[in-house]
Amino acid sequence: MAAPRANFEFHFSLTRATDADRTRWRGRTGRFDAATIQQICQGMSDRVAYLCGPISMMEESGKALLSLGVAAKDIRTEAFVGVSPTFGG
Repeated sequence: MAAPRANFEFHFSLTRATDADRTRWRGRTGRFDAATIQQICQGMSDRVAYLCGPISMMEESGKALLSLGVAAKDIRTEAFVGVSPTFGG
C-alpha cells in the first residue's frame, strides 16, 4: 500500500490477541493511545490522518492528533459501527 506513495506510512496494532496470536505476532499491540500517537506523529502536523475503527478509538486518537497540531479538517475517519453484514440472509 505504501510502496507507490513515498510519503505514506501505515501503522497498525493487534488489539484482541489470543494466546496463539501472542506467540506469532511481533508487531505493536493494544490501542493507539495518546502517547503512542505522539511518538508516531510528532512533527507531522502538516499531514492528513486517516482513522478507521471503533468510535471510542477514533475519539481518543483524534484528540491526540489535534493536540499535536493536526487540523480537524485533516483528520479523516471511517467508523466500525458494530453491526455485522447479513449478506441478505
